[in-house]
Amino acid sequence: MPTLLSELAQGVSFLLSLASLLLFLGRALFLLPGTHWQTRLPGALEALALATAVCLATGLLFTLTARHPGPLFGRALLRTLPVQLLLWTIALAVTLFLVSAYLEEHYVPLLYRNQPREMSFTSPAISPRRLRPDAMDL
Repeated sequence: MPTLLSELAQGVSFLLSLASLLLFLGRALFLLPGTHWQTRLPGALEALALATAVCLATGLLFTLTARHPGPLFGRALLRTLPVQLLLWTIALAVTLFLVSAYLEEHYVPLLYRNQPREMSFTSPAISPRRLRPDAMDL
């Protein structure tokens, strides 16, 4: 029978697992704009290792405090909510990471190449020749 302390531990560990998954998604995809995927990958893998450890520990806590423990421990662990959230988050993050890496390598350079040229509207009164007194008009 679950006690109050085990219920409280489940809630706190579940919130920690959600926070670690949010950290993983932030590191892998969104919070570092302007960086290449090669520089985002090590931080994303570190955050993934942290999220995996926290979610598996939370799933283990959920499994051990279950009201009806099953004979197959591995399947019961995989059916807990934190582990399922981890697996779905990894699948989503890997898909979005691969799409963003592909777009960065193959699509974004086409956008930069097709940008309109900057037009400089300088008047003849402020030309660089007039700024230098030693410039000679040929």
